[in-house]
Amino acid sequence: MPVTLDELNRFHGFAVEKIDAGENDWTLYDLLEQWEIQNPDPARVQADVLAVKAALKDLEIGDRGMPFEDHLGALAVQFGLESVP
Repeated sequence: MPVTLDELNRFHGFAVEKIDAGENDWTLYDLLEQWEIQNPDPARVQADVLAVKAALKDLEIGDRGMPFEDHLGALAVQFGLESVP
């Protein structure tokens, strides 16, 4: 979703408050991460909630998924990467 001028101004105010409060050892990425934690995107939160509900439903019917190592290997094959030990 494209950023709006209002959202950019609110982020700017947030960053200025952090710096004015003496919290100036953060990187821009740290500030953005904190901003996103405190101002989550409702659509993204809803998608996460739906994904967790779907995973829980899969668990209820006995689907235990795939071991991480197998999944990582499948991704390596899918994207033509060297396999990971």
